[in-house]
Amino acid sequence: MTEHGAVSPLLAAVMDTAREGVWLLDADGVTAMTNRRMAAMLGVEAAELVGRPALDFLERVPTGSDGEELTLVRPDGTVTWALMVASPVEGEPGSPAGLLLMVSDLTDRKSAEAALIHQAFHDGLTGLPNRALFVDRLRHALARSARRGADAAVLFLDIDRFKLVNDSLGHSVGDEVLRVVADRLRSVLRAGDTVARFGGDEFVLLCEDVVDGGEALGLAERVAKALARPLAVADQEISLSASIGIALSHGAGEGADVLVRDADSAMYQAKDHGRDRIEVFGDDMRLEAVTRLELKTELRRALERGELAVHYQPVMALASARVVGVEALVRWPHPERGAVPPSEFIPLAEDNGLILPIGELVLREACREVAGLNRRHRGRPPLTLAVNISARQLSSPGLAGHVRAALADSGLDPLLLCLEITESVLMKDTAASRAALADLKDLGLMLAVDDFGTGWSSLLYLRQFPVDLLKIDRSFVAGIGTSPADEAIVAGVVGLAKGLGLAAIAEGVETAEQYFALSEMGCDMAQGFHWSPARSATDLAAWLETAWTEDLPAVPTSPRRSTRVLVADDQAAVRDLVKLVLELEGGFEVVGEAANGWEAVELARRYQPDLVVLDLVMPGMGGPQALPHVRNAAPAARVVVLTATDLGAIDPAVVNTVDGVFDKTLDLSVMADRLGQMFPGR
Repeated sequence: MTEHGAVSPLLAAVMDTAREGVWLLDADGVTAMTNRRMAAMLGVEAAELVGRPALDFLERVPTGSDGEELTLVRPDGTVTWALMVASPVEGEPGSPAGLLLMVSDLTDRKSAEAALIHQAFHDGLTGLPNRALFVDRLRHALARSARRGADAAVLFLDIDRFKLVNDSLGHSVGDEVLRVVADRLRSVLRAGDTVARFGGDEFVLLCEDVVDGGEALGLAERVAKALARPLAVADQEISLSASIGIALSHGAGEGADVLVRDADSAMYQAKDHGRDRIEVFGDDMRLEAVTRLELKTELRRALERGELAVHYQPVMALASARVVGVEALVRWPHPERGAVPPSEFIPLAEDNGLILPIGELVLREACREVAGLNRRHRGRPPLTLAVNISARQLSSPGLAGHVRAALADSGLDPLLLCLEITESVLMKDTAASRAALADLKDLGLMLAVDDFGTGWSSLLYLRQFPVDLLKIDRSFVAGIGTSPADEAIVAGVVGLAKGLGLAAIAEGVETAEQYFALSEMGCDMAQGFHWSPARSATDLAAWLETAWTEDLPAVPTSPRRSTRVLVADDQAAVRDLVKLVLELEGGFEVVGEAANGWEAVELARRYQPDLVVLDLVMPGMGGPQALPHVRNAAPAARVVVLTATDLGAIDPAVVNTVDGVFDKTLDLSVMADRLGQMFPGR
């Protein structure tokens, strides 16, 4: 301190050692003296403070002895928070000489408090508002909208398949992607709009004073366009899409939570409809949401009241046409709604955790029932039992214990129990799935991958899972006989199972044609309405008595099926002539026509024909060049070639790799006879 008025040097030295600021004002509020700490807080030299009014730095001069929190404004404009305790300085009797202020710097404490408040209401990764702050802003926005008669819109978006980014590139890259997404969302907002991150890959936008749904939809389209631009992160170019749900307030006084819930429901509808799309919440969704909420409550009561029932669908061995096992399926005969489809209540059970007690109920009841059937029919091969395991069950640490207890209580041989886990569930966390499956496998039971072909499993991962069966999804089985692509997928899965040493089982078999085709492919087992729907335990016992005594055919009778033909020739007249000859021969169906080799390859891949009639000379890609590609595209097809040149001039390599060579100018009728011999069962 260089200036202390009448203060002695010793006192001045003592005051300068104080950690707090000392600020002495005269009766007019003018600075009489300070110490160094006070001068530092004010950002000026101590000598410069003497003679300056306190109001140069304060909005007002404190008077209380209990302490007041005030801000100090420095000459450079920066603000410092301070706690000030004021004590009057006595002068002449009845006339105070001034005021002594003891000042503590609160800047660090205030900064910490501000940081805590920011953390409480903002996302730590992106800096965006979090759910709490968003909902608070939404409540205020809805109040303003109600007064003005305007609408507010909430957009709820979820990044499609974001888990793939984390799983393939790591969580650090995933975090950087989320930060980029946050920046892009900020860039498309209007002034006054809010974007928040609710967690994970979920972001929510608030738009006030929207004219109508079209304006909100326009914003959603800008968001989708901004996210669709490829982004470069960690030397990787990543393309993103989002599923977006929109909910409008319509000035009807909806609560903030309701509006967020509605936008969330619309977003899930967008995901259900294929992702990378926008859905606007409507009355139909509201009714669906209310129904779902009611069903959740009723499902809990149904579990408590024992309304859920276990039914059993027989599983057949295709080679012998004999029943070899059953699959346990839970059913809900609602007392008022009637039979509630599993597709409606199983997802609800997954959401609210009821799938765990439901799964335990099905496992215990099914093990008890099948073990009892096997004991009552000891003279017959024992039935196997398949039970579905949900995602929550697989991740539950007590799953192996529950299975062990169900086996022990029922007496069912573990070798007869097969637990089915869907392909998508296994791939959610491959490391955890492998560990859980290993624990189950230690019990001596079988494991199956359910709904195979509907997910995105890697063959490498599939080989690492200790599974015994691949179960072909019913959606592909339904296409047998009508969809060449589905039929090819089924044949591919059966072949894959054989190659991996696994059994193949098809579900949803409803026709004799499907049964025959699966048998021809070498599929091991199947189930479906062709034999029996899922039955109650009582009905199953009666059905088994009949099935065990009936003399069922070991191989189904083949339904008449046309030989499917692809004709490739650059001359339409020749194609028409080939079609006519095949039609006269009977039993052939031309499913595709190609004018060049490229088209022939593409149509062979699309239609998977039984026979390809291929012209040797065509523009662009001729028959010899197209032949190996056609073979790869439709490996099960037979191929014959047509030529208008001397047969002896054809490359022997072509002749040796096809099923016939015919002169299209002379002997198409001979070709028809030969093809009739090649396909006698058409």
